[in-house]
Amino acid sequence: MKTVKIYMDSSIPTTVEDNWRTALNTAISAYNNIANINIRLQLTTLSSDANITIKSDANALPDSTFS
Repeated sequence: MKTVKIYMDSSIPTTVEDNWRTALNTAISAYNNIANINIRLQLTTLSSDANITIKSDANALPDSTFS
């Protein structure tokens, strides 16, 4: 089984109405509970260990835009 490590940059909001950290933890848990998957998701506290880094764009891009 492959593990994909995700790093959440400190620029990600943690306020009540914009708490992406809680949402990401919930999404990772839900994904990892799917039967018969070969990829597990795991949060990491070290950016150097990450396969994926999630950062805020500080509203530089329009909503719903991925980069």
